[in-house]
Amino acid sequence: MNEGYTLGPKALEQIRRVVWSEATKVVRNTAPIRGRWQRGGGCSSQNCKLQLHVFGGPTGGTFDFDLTINGVEETLTLNYDDTAAEVKTELETHSEIAVDDVTVTDGPLPSATIEIEFVENLKFTDIGVPTTDWSSLTGGSGVAVLFSKTQLGYPKS
Repeated sequence: MNEGYTLGPKALEQIRRVVWSEATKVVRNTAPIRGRWQRGGGCSSQNCKLQLHVFGGPTGGTFDFDLTINGVEETLTLNYDDTAAEVKTELETHSEIAVDDVTVTDGPLPSATIEIEFVENLKFTDIGVPTTDWSSLTGGSGVAVLFSKTQLGYPKS
């Protein structure tokens, strides 16, 4: 969606830090088992978790993201300064997300990260990382929006 966008050095450095931080968490939560690496949870079920990051300090506007759940892709729109409650309300407009299928914490944007966990009817479901279009955000410097997956969703085996 964002082909042709150029990120400033500040935004690229912030994105690098987030990606490195998330990769470090995954490495800390793994352990070698008989010469192979396995996620620390073993066979336990876990819900999919995403983080939403807004970089560059935008001062206005909105951004779109394409979210696919159960093969259904829909475009949702958030404001640059939405709270966790506002993000939850927008997520629940997706036809595959019922009320209470998602918990949203932390925030508000753009100064803090938003944490999203898929629960209830979507528990143990792996959700793809949304693609974003932040071209309607205004103000700030080196503005970018990034979703990252902090936990895969998978059922009990």
